Amino acid sequence: MEGNPLQCLNLPVGFFQSLNLKDFFHNFFINKPELSVNIKNLTCTGPVVILFLMIKRKKIKHDVRKLFPLLKEKLEQEKDVIFAYIFGSYGMGNEKPLSDVDIAVYLENEDMERELEIVGIITDVLKTDEVDVVFLKRAPLSLAFQVLRTGKLLFSKDERKRIEFETGTRREYWDFRHHREKLIRNYLARVKEEINE
Repeated sequence: MEGNPLQCLNLPVGFFQSLNLKDFFHNFFINKPELSVNIKNLTCTGPVVILFLMIKRKKIKHDVRKLFPLLKEKLEQEKDVIFAYIFGSYGMGNEKPLSDVDIAVYLENEDMERELEIVGIITDVLKTDEVDVVFLKRAPLSLAFQVLRTGKLLFSKDERKRIEFETGTRREYWDFRHHREKLIRNYLARVKEEINE
């Protein structure tokens, strides 16, 4: 992913049904010229719609790839980090000047404070805040699948867990792809209609 995420918003479906989306985007984003914002993804997961917004910041001036071996070493030392991926543009080797570094981490347990500690370790090692860290246990299905599609495994301490995660994610993604894409198309069509009015 390029840019850094403005905290992903978990919005009730009713929010989209009652809101004038054109006014929403105008008031919150168009009137803020210091931000370059675009809709990264719009997915429906049960009772909520998850809207991913990306903000362009500054480019990484140093060769962050040279720090990946050190990142691997540091994360492997964390007992509750089971496996991790580099994904997105750096995972595929087609990063651009404004690309951030996308890291996906599988933690043994979901814990917000621990996740913040892991983010701190990653940004310290890579010497940049232009990092997007995804914690796979709480990631939306479409994002978890994107990690697998574009990702490069950084390390794995437990191959059984990693393989179970990968096969389960792929199976669930393809099983529900048609239904999910129909929901996304409907919401994006409504967004487009509202913006063009």
